[in-house]
Amino acid sequence: MEGRRSVNKGEDIKKIPLAYRCFKVYLRFLFEHVMYKDVRYLHMENVPENGIPTLIASNHQNGLCDALAILMSFKKRKVRFIVRADVFSLSPAANKFLRSIGLLPAFRINHEGESALKNNASTFEDSEKDLAEGNSVVIFPEGGHQTGHWLGNFSFGYTKMAFDSAEMLNFESDVMILPSCNHYSDYFGIRQKCLVEYGNPNFPEAILRAV
Repeated sequence: MEGRRSVNKGEDIKKIPLAYRCFKVYLRFLFEHVMYKDVRYLHMENVPENGIPTLIASNHQNGLCDALAILMSFKKRKVRFIVRADVFSLSPAANKFLRSIGLLPAFRINHEGESALKNNASTFEDSEKDLAEGNSVVIFPEGGHQTGHWLGNFSFGYTKMAFDSAEMLNFESDVMILPSCNHYSDYFGIRQKCLVEYGNPNFPEAILRAV
């Protein structure tokens, strides 16, 4: 496998709050040197340059670690994550903190109930605006996570998000959908191996051409 690499393409690090950068340094140490003994980030050349609207669609195998793995693959990029809504209800302080580090809630019919689904409108709107401004957003289309080596059923809300963001831009700028894959040598315990691999962001166009 390739060695550990992070992408740093043209971002002005001063735009990222100091508190966020310090917290991320702390998380990186825990993730790359305590939780896992070997962390690899592959095909970082597929990641669009900063400033290009990028929606990262990832598999979901290991709960919180999936988000951390993607976050740690970038050194000078702040990304927004759409995650399960129940963690925001732990306390008002937790809700405020999670939003401050770029997380937004996704309400699910089999967890929060059908009546809560309307709350997703504001989450999607905020994410679409972020994309239109040239930022990066991470979404897990499977909804829930599992420990097997297979993909679950995808919710196609992420495609609507990309389209709506492009519409905000009057279709004058591409909104890239970047596939991401997380893999672990073992889902349980610590000092295991972790791999993050990025695919070709042009794959939706290639599929459409082939149809």
